[in-house]
Amino acid sequence: MEIVRSQREWTHAIASTTSAKLSFYCSAPALDVRLEDFELYGIDRLRVLQGISDGLSRGKRPEEMEKLRSLMSEFQLPYKAISHVEFETVKEKLNQVAHSIGQPLNGMSLPTRFTFVMLLVTSNGQD
Repeated sequence: MEIVRSQREWTHAIASTTSAKLSFYCSAPALDVRLEDFELYGIDRLRVLQGISDGLSRGKRPEEMEKLRSLMSEFQLPYKAISHVEFETVKEKLNQVAHSIGQPLNGMSLPTRFTFVMLLVTSNGQD
């Protein structure tokens, strides 16, 4: 006696285990980002966040925060005061990239280094 499993049950079992990780879109994102770039952005993000965290937790004055900005330039991290409109444009591009890798874009999980300059921007950089 031979036990035969139906093809339908087999394909259903495979589909239920693999489809949860895939994201499907009608069209591909407009941006191409290499894995190496994500790694660099991640390292840069950690450096920036560490500097910001250090500054905020210690109640740094503007002069002391300027030292943190010089540290950012030492590591060749871009820093400039950008407008809110420019920040939203960059955020939209990052949203496309995040969708292409299946990650939601929420607040501080932006995957690139130059968007974190908004955390250090003074009021003169706003619209």
